[in-house]
Amino acid sequence: MEYSVIFDMDGVLVDSYEMIWDSANKILGRQGVHLSEEDIKKYVGRSFKDVIVDWNLTYGLNLELESFREEIWDLELKFLKSMKPDRGLVKLLDDLNSKEVQLAVGTSSQKFRADIILDYLDLTKYFPVVISANDVELHKPSPDVFLKAAEKLKFEPEKCVVIEDAASGIEAARRGRMKSIGYVNGHNEFEDVCNADLVINNFSEINYNLIERIFH
Repeated sequence: MEYSVIFDMDGVLVDSYEMIWDSANKILGRQGVHLSEEDIKKYVGRSFKDVIVDWNLTYGLNLELESFREEIWDLELKFLKSMKPDRGLVKLLDDLNSKEVQLAVGTSSQKFRADIILDYLDLTKYFPVVISANDVELHKPSPDVFLKAAEKLKFEPEKCVVIEDAASGIEAARRGRMKSIGYVNGHNEFEDVCNADLVINNFSEINYNLIERIFH
């Protein structure tokens, strides 16, 4: 059968956990705030637009979204220079590409950031569609980013599978009537993605045929 695959970006296409959260803690640390591992779990997969509202309320801060984005991006760029795509991921993308499976990215990140990261890791060529936080009003666990990707790919939601590392992303796929694959990437836990149709620990565990079986 024909199906499409929609990939989350952070934590799936790119191992950006330290890049994001070490950078965030450097900025927050200047105001006497440090996010623990447990704190971070609450925010993984969510847009900074939503997260900053929470931080301002929780910690009594007055962070401004745009200035925070600019500052954290400057810090993230230093991490990005040493990053490479996962070999198993590239093999999977090549396999899906050879079968002419339509691929998209559905991310809570800003469009400019997603474009730079995908280009830097030489992944842009696999994804004709990239839907970001700029393209939707509601963010994960709302399904809007994935539904928009499906619309652009011209696929019904029921024929799409989402690959995600966060509970909010798995829930977004469910709300969008899509299948899902939970990716345990070393920074999250099985429980975070246990509601997915399939859970994997590395990309070598799946290929075109195995993904197709999820629909049966």
